[in-house]
Amino acid sequence: MNKIKFSLIISMFPVLFTNKSFRLELYKIYNSSRQNIFFIISIFLFLVVFINLCLTLISFKYIFKPTVIFILVTASPAAYFMNSSGIMIDRSMIRNVMETDIKKAKGLFNPTIFFYLTFLGIIISLFVWSQRLEDKTFVREVLNKILVIGISLPLLVAIVFPFYRNYLSLGKNYKYIRHLINPVNYIYAVSSYTKKTLTDKNALIPSLVRMPFF
Repeated sequence: MNKIKFSLIISMFPVLFTNKSFRLELYKIYNSSRQNIFFIISIFLFLVVFINLCLTLISFKYIFKPTVIFILVTASPAAYFMNSSGIMIDRSMIRNVMETDIKKAKGLFNPTIFFYLTFLGIIISLFVWSQRLEDKTFVREVLNKILVIGISLPLLVAIVFPFYRNYLSLGKNYKYIRHLINPVNYIYAVSSYTKKTLTDKNALIPSLVRMPFF
């Protein structure tokens, strides 16, 4: 399969199937008028294009599939906890997870989370692993990436421009909603937590000691 097509298909999956909490929150914020429905649709189109752009940038032979599988497998339990517990995934939430001991962690597991993990993580990951992607020369890979970037950036602007007032309002008045966007939320939260922990020498060792697997 062509990598560009494959990346686009994979980008649609988390947007459609692991963002129930985000979608419901948007419906709560906005009423069912036609303009707001089109705005909500534009948000999900934006996410598909944005995720596809990010995946394209890392779509090199030996890291692409493992990275995609990791994202899919981790996005499924993230979706479960957001849907079942109504949580938002941010840096403080990641810190709480890292400080949870093994006994408390065991209480979080139940048949439903394994259902999420199986159908939203493992099965789609097997599909990803089974796909034979076209191998191209390094130069061709770079040219394809430049092409996707050249199309994606104007497309993102075109998606946002008709609703720029809505986007500004959403970002200003409902800043918390970004913590509901799966998988962007936990990737950013983990990187933010890691950066803060590594720069805080006093917090680094205690955080490692409290990890559930120690």
